[in-house]
Amino acid sequence: MDSSANPTDPIWRLTPLIDVVIDSPRLRYDFRWEREWRVNGDLVFPNGAVAALLIPDASGELEAVRATVGNYLFVTPDEDFFWAGNADELQEDAFKLLIDEFLEKFITVDEAGLPLDREAEYGLAAVVPIIEATDAVYELFEELPEPIRDSLADQIQDTSQLWCRRDDVDHAHE
Repeated sequence: MDSSANPTDPIWRLTPLIDVVIDSPRLRYDFRWEREWRVNGDLVFPNGAVAALLIPDASGELEAVRATVGNYLFVTPDEDFFWAGNADELQEDAFKLLIDEFLEKFITVDEAGLPLDREAEYGLAAVVPIIEATDAVYELFEELPEPIRDSLADQIQDTSQLWCRRDDVDHAHE
C-alpha cells in the first residue's frame, strides 16, 4: 500500500476491508474484535444448522425474532426461553434442555423411595404428592404450547409414569 501512490490503483478498492494491526510500545491499534462480515441479501440456514441464538436483551424483541428465524428453542443469557413452531421440528438437544430442567425439579417415585401401600391409588404410600408425568410437565412448563408439553411428557414417560417434586421428597426425609 505504501508503494502505491496512484489513487486509481486496484489496491485502494480493498483498503476499506483491511485494518492493519499495530502492536508496538508506542502505539496499539487492534480492532480485530470489532470485525464483522456482511452479506448482501438474506442468509438461509438449513434446519439443524442453527444451534443457538443469543439475545443480550430479549425484552420486546422475541416476536420479531420468532417471525424471522422459525422453529427453534431460544434461550436468552438469563436462561429465559420460548418456543416457536411445532414439536415435530424441534431439535433433540432443545428437548434435552427442558428434560434437564424437569429432572432438577422432579424425581421418579422409585428414586424417591416411597414405601409400598397396596391399598393406595398407585400402590405407594402418599408420603409426598405423586404426580403423573403429563401433569408434572404441565405444572412446570405452563407457558409452553400444549403440543410441545405433550411431546415433552411423552419423552419423560419413557423414564417413568409417576413423579414426585424433589423439594417435597427432601422435606419428607428431613
